[in-house]
Amino acid sequence: QKLPRGKVLSSILLLIGLWTYAVFSGSSPSVVRAVSMFSFLSIAWIFNMPMFSLHYLAISFFFMVLWNPLVLFSLGFVMSYTAVASILLGMPLIESLGVPKNNYVKKIWQLTSISLLAQLGGFRALLIFISSISLTVSSHQSFNYSMYRHTTWLRCFYRNLVCFF
Repeated sequence: QKLPRGKVLSSILLLIGLWTYAVFSGSSPSVVRAVSMFSFLSIAWIFNMPMFSLHYLAISFFFMVLWNPLVLFSLGFVMSYTAVASILLGMPLIESLGVPKNNYVKKIWQLTSISLLAQLGGFRALLIFISSISLTVSSHQSFNYSMYRHTTWLRCFYRNLVCFF
């Protein structure tokens, strides 16, 4: 940034690196959303035109759907956008409730609230996509998983007990 046109050059190099990463990582919808949002953010930063973050989200949504309309039926796409939208819309509401004074508690409060907002935002999309799965299948799988965990723990305990004696 100290070079002439360093702001533009650094932004272009960063965008090339990010889009290269997006292509090599398989161009999953969440990665493309993040990279496209950052691309629009850096372009606005170059031209000194800051916008509200929800605008970047809407622009990236528009161009992703324009590029591939079938991405609307991808669970990763919908969950990624709903999680980010719920974070962007919900954080001002949570911060209006009050923010702790202590810096450590404040960081924990912010991380927890962002995590909960993302979970709640993605949960709605997840319920829509898996509404055809019955609850008995889910409860059966969770029971099997818990039984597997407990038997694995017992096997490890028994193995260590035998080695100890």
